[in-house]
Amino acid sequence: MEKIKLEIPGFGLILTLLIIFSLGIFVTNVLGRRLFSWTERLISSIPLVKTIYNTLKQITNAFSGATQTENYQRVIYIQYPRKELWTISFVTGESVDGSGKEYYHVFVPTTPNPTSGVFIIIP
Repeated sequence: MEKIKLEIPGFGLILTLLIIFSLGIFVTNVLGRRLFSWTERLISSIPLVKTIYNTLKQITNAFSGATQTENYQRVIYIQYPRKELWTISFVTGESVDGSGKEYYHVFVPTTPNPTSGVFIIIP
């Protein structure tokens, strides 16, 4: 029996994109979400794999617009790291101490990589 040699340029790339697209559709439905949740719990129970997985997940979430819009409540302009120096930052939450004083949880991004930064709590 003779094999037919057929080479299609870019077929591997197209197939890879098709598989990723199909997985995305599958994970967004109810059955897919349950399976994905179960798989994440399984991965989280393996010590070394858990560390690698969580690191990759955080890196992916850092570049994903969805997580940043959920975490950042609003943009503010604060004097940081000292007076007369103004910095753009993001409010990520609020808290109240025992005396009733309110505090803001603020993320100050750094350059040149805005996905890293400093977390401060200001009154």
